[in-house]
Amino acid sequence: MTWRFTLWRTRHCLPLGVAEIAPIGQTVRAGDILAAGMSYGPPVRIQAARRLGVTRADLDRVLRVAPGAVVERGALLARTGRRFARAVSAPIEGRVIHIRADGDIELAPITGRWIVRSTLDGVVTSADDTEITVEGTAWGLQGIAAYGPDAVGAG
Repeated sequence: MTWRFTLWRTRHCLPLGVAEIAPIGQTVRAGDILAAGMSYGPPVRIQAARRLGVTRADLDRVLRVAPGAVVERGALLARTGRRFARAVSAPIEGRVIHIRADGDIELAPITGRWIVRSTLDGVVTSADDTEITVEGTAWGLQGIAAYGPDAVGAG
């Protein structure tokens, strides 16, 4: 087994909760951030459509935040009416993760943040919510490792 300079492909698996991801075709160096996201605690169910007096079909019209938005405690999630307004606010800080079929909003608290860094100098060749692949040339041993200037990754 000898050292050789060749094209390597590294796959970086991503945990759940991806918020940002490097686009395909982006040039990266070892140590650059490829993806970032959040981990969540148990979600809180907020009765929205029923409390506002609207149907599920009309809830999208009165929502003030989109699914996936990060909100602070007390933030206005939905509001209807002018003179006799009804509103739904966030009881906790978190992320709106889902709008249920019955018009309830699922809000999950953010328990942590994570990042995934590149282990290889190269180009992002594929990226989705489960993994990112980087291809680049480096010195390495077949089947053992691929080396960038600052990091080591699986080859």
